[in-house]
Amino acid sequence: KYPSVKAVKVVIDANTGRSKGYGFVRFGDDTERSLAMTEMNGVYCSSRPMRIGAATPRKSSSYQQQYSFQGGYASNSASSQSDGDSSNTTIFVGGLDPNVTEEDLRQPFSQYGEIVSVKIPVGKGCGFVQFAGRNNAEEALQKLNGTIIGKQTVRLSWGRNPTNKQVSIFYR
Repeated sequence: KYPSVKAVKVVIDANTGRSKGYGFVRFGDDTERSLAMTEMNGVYCSSRPMRIGAATPRKSSSYQQQYSFQGGYASNSASSQSDGDSSNTTIFVGGLDPNVTEEDLRQPFSQYGEIVSVKIPVGKGCGFVQFAGRNNAEEALQKLNGTIIGKQTVRLSWGRNPTNKQVSIFYR
């Protein structure tokens, strides 16, 4: 689908020999890379939706065109268009700066409507913002995805409303 792909690497756990749930794709063409990052975000890989974001290059190498994909358990679907549940109003915020407080996270989202709750699980590098209305959540997801909160660029996708919780299964 993307002819400019130069390399793909799935990160494997040395102890178990199994995938750690993320990997890297290197592209030769910036336009195609951007298109792939948009189109593939939220697409299911096995049983989990991928959360796509730019990888942080190592200091000792020039991997500016290396980008990561990550399967996550926090989302029903990471698609910014629809998650298949029109009553869902919870946004997952990935790549969150560890110094960001719940109030810091609330501030940029509050311009899009009434917020029911903001939660930042300790040490996870992510957060959840639940809106009162679906339209507000959709607009915030679309407008704030890829913006900087704190000192890091965040990746937004659909989370799960607390009332829609199913059994959480961690895939590691």
